[in-house]
Amino acid sequence: MYPALQKELETFERRTPKSAVAHKKNLKRIPLGVASNYRAYDPYPIFVKEGSGSKFRDLDGNEYIDHNLCFGAIMAGHCHPAVMKAVEKRLSTGTMFGMPHDMEWELAEEICNRFPVEMVRFGNSGTEATMHAIRLARAATGRDKIVKFEGAYHGLHDAALVSVKPHAPDYGDINAPTSVTGLFLYAPPDLAHEIDIELYNQPAGRIRFTTPARSFRAKMPVVVRQGGI
Repeated sequence: MYPALQKELETFERRTPKSAVAHKKNLKRIPLGVASNYRAYDPYPIFVKEGSGSKFRDLDGNEYIDHNLCFGAIMAGHCHPAVMKAVEKRLSTGTMFGMPHDMEWELAEEICNRFPVEMVRFGNSGTEATMHAIRLARAATGRDKIVKFEGAYHGLHDAALVSVKPHAPDYGDINAPTSVTGLFLYAPPDLAHEIDIELYNQPAGRIRFTTPARSFRAKMPVVVRQGGI
């Protein structure tokens, strides 16, 4: 390990002893000590106590700028007054029903008014969203093969668990990576034949993103036609 990295890890462990204790306790009941495998990392993850605005504090009182914001779900920040007011009001009338309700239409209408989409289907997680998107694309095109970017994480279903955290020499030529399964979480080895792995934002890759919308529209159809995707 690089000396500078070792020094940072030592600082991390010195500042976060309560997170270490919390993680050790979690390991007894929760696999890897976390609710999602993507949150697991060495030596242990930071355990959060509270958040406000753009920042959160861990169990030891250290304050951090929250660049993640729950993967975008808390785009207004932690404990935003308007969100708190709306949630508090809703608590007295019910929050989850498992049945249709007017709030679905209100949110769908707002999204369609703000963005160039005509219809919306909601999902409970990113895993569910990408799983349904891939299934819909395969049904619409009649083709099974999809494109995925090297090292990108798109959920826990089989089609997304290819080349998430590949290691050398499994990934092959760095400029033309091989589809790798079974490293991050198990996925059937034969699945690799249905996933075309591309480099993200690299000159050697077939798809490059400078201005995402323009590059995506220009490059993606070429890859799709060439690969039968």
